[in-house]
Amino acid sequence: MSKLNPDDVVVLMRAFKMSASESKPKQKIELPPIDMKLEGPATYLSWSRRVRYTLEGKGLEGYLTGEKEEPSQNAPERAEWKSTHMQVYIWLLSSLTSGIASTVDGIAKVHDVWEKLRRTYDGAGNNLRVYQIKREISALVQGEKTVQEYAIELDRLWLDQGHFRVRRRCCTDPICSEIEMEDRVMVFL
Repeated sequence: MSKLNPDDVVVLMRAFKMSASESKPKQKIELPPIDMKLEGPATYLSWSRRVRYTLEGKGLEGYLTGEKEEPSQNAPERAEWKSTHMQVYIWLLSSLTSGIASTVDGIAKVHDVWEKLRRTYDGAGNNLRVYQIKREISALVQGEKTVQEYAIELDRLWLDQGHFRVRRRCCTDPICSEIEMEDRVMVFL
């Protein structure tokens, strides 16, 4: 048996490291179902937050934002990217109602699906949605709810309203904040 020269040892060590890393089992991704489906503009804000939080919690938000770019055709990490991308894609589609899912089903990339849904349903500045929320606030009564349940529901509606409403110039003025708070107290009472 002949002795190996140092260069041969380095080559063998690299080969062993590569084969050891190739034999590692791929981490299985499990995305839990979220507790609501996107049904339209009324559910978009809560739905989109749940999607983002779930994917961020798994370190997969880059597929949603487009930051996790598709590797080139011959790149060794392409198969893993493609598999993970498809899992996120299917999970995202399963969080939509069937009517909405059918409008994005043929779009190839998760990021493009996300952007189409955002452009279609987010509607910051959507006056129709602001009007709907104001009607919900006006119609809301405590009824059988506890004071805490009633306050939570109002707070949720005010958060949604704040998202969809275009900010007026005076909103940076502390007086506007005080007026808005007074208005909210009156609605609550």
